[in-house]
Amino acid sequence: MEKLTYEVYFNNLKAGKASLKLSEDANKENYVLNFELRSHKYLDAIYKLRENTSMIIDRKDFFIYEINKYVRQGRKKRNYQAIFNYDTKIAHINNTITIFQKPIYDPINIIYYLRNNFQLLKNNISFSIITKNTFKTIHMGIINEEEIILNDKIFPCVVVGPINNNQKSDEIKIWFSQDSLALPLKIESKAKLGIIKMELSFENDE
Repeated sequence: MEKLTYEVYFNNLKAGKASLKLSEDANKENYVLNFELRSHKYLDAIYKLRENTSMIIDRKDFFIYEINKYVRQGRKKRNYQAIFNYDTKIAHINNTITIFQKPIYDPINIIYYLRNNFQLLKNNISFSIITKNTFKTIHMGIINEEEIILNDKIFPCVVVGPINNNQKSDEIKIWFSQDSLALPLKIESKAKLGIIKMELSFENDE
């Protein structure tokens, strides 16, 4: 359905490539969302960046039914699988069973929720996100409007991020295009030793 590719920067150094791919599952009942990030070989020797996240998400509200996630930032690694049953409110996360109350998100699928519910950004939005074996609540909203330059073009953007402006490592800031596509043109997250920034590439539009 859609694939977006990104140039990845780490502390403003060109660091690698990333991609976001949204497709339908085999039964066309839900979406499958895949995110991959890989740093270049020359950076791997210093600070290897890897992420592979695969999710089955709801077609309407984009919350998670299943997730498999692997993240590496330097020597720090994080890996988990989880399944969420919204009838029983029981979650299986790795080898643990826990109860949840609200729909569960990851920073990646929050991007798609916001793209399809842009009118809700007039107010702040709260999300329950999975972090390791537990959940936390984050609050997001519009924090700025600014223009960015990509591919020698100027794009007016709405900047969405943590409303307390105190961005944590599992939270993101997103620059959405101010048009009907609401493309995530730029995505920024914190790593232990700096900032990971992704900018949409227009070289292989699909």
